[in-house]
Amino acid sequence: MKRIKLIVLSSILWISTAVYAEEWPARLEWAQPIALSTPLSGRISAVKVVVGDRVKPGQLLATLDARPYQARLKRARAEVTRLQAALTIAERDHTQVQELYDRTVASATELQDAQVRVTSAQALLQRAQADVLQAQLDLEYSQIRAPFGGIIVDRNIHPGSTVVNQLQATPLLILAKPDRYRVTASVPAAEPFIHLSVGDPVSIRIMGEAYTGQLERLQPQASGTLEISARFDTTHSIPRGSLARISLP
Repeated sequence: MKRIKLIVLSSILWISTAVYAEEWPARLEWAQPIALSTPLSGRISAVKVVVGDRVKPGQLLATLDARPYQARLKRARAEVTRLQAALTIAERDHTQVQELYDRTVASATELQDAQVRVTSAQALLQRAQADVLQAQLDLEYSQIRAPFGGIIVDRNIHPGSTVVNQLQATPLLILAKPDRYRVTASVPAAEPFIHLSVGDPVSIRIMGEAYTGQLERLQPQASGTLEISARFDTTHSIPRGSLARISLP
């Protein structure tokens, strides 16, 4: 009788170990978080969202103080106006010199000089027009807008803070799609996992809810473990910090 109990107990223990070996605790993350920033440096004048807010595509999220960029655009447009007038004068002078040259009154050198002045005025005008375009872009970049609908998952700025972007852009806000998640787990790099490949289905369990994910990364670690990541979609948001477990096929 004792032997039978021992065999049953051993069987139960083996089953429990087998089940546990196929299910691993996993870290829940957003699948595609995007860091939002601006190539400009300046002072933050307004932040219109907080962590957890859902936003629509194109929605205004934060703004830099736009006055320096507005002034730069105004100066650039004024320079275009000035250079347009200068080009008009240069073209008029060239026309007059051309008429004099045709009547053999002006020399070829004078005609050539007049043409050089026109070409120079055209080049300066084109450069000023490019400055206007850049100033318009800078004014646009002073507004941080949502590139897609999602949820704000992190915020690193406050009104009045200064953003300094020199070598690389500073992440200001983190935006993620609210229906796309990723779970990551470390499992022993044992032989049963050799058959796994990217794209294989995996089972995910979070707060009693079951999801079907897709394996997207297998990364051997120096510690002798295998880090696996799987992505899955859901129609509802999952609270941050929720515990997840992943089952491998």
